Amino acid sequence: MMSDAYIAMARDGTPWSRQLPKWIPYTLPNRETLIITIPPHMEDDPRGAERRIFERVPYIQPGS
Repeated sequence: MMSDAYIAMARDGTPWSRQLPKWIPYTLPNRETLIITIPPHMEDDPRGAERRIFERVPYIQPGS
């Protein structure tokens, strides 16, 4: 599945293949993500809870 997705992305600009669900391009409001598992599926903001936790923590760049 991964190889097919990479080849399709290089050829057509989308990772869609017969083995994968319809690919929806990423947008910031929905954060659509292709989850390549068995079976593969599309998921909106799959790690949203973790992302929201870390949004509260200020990032301090190392060495600054």
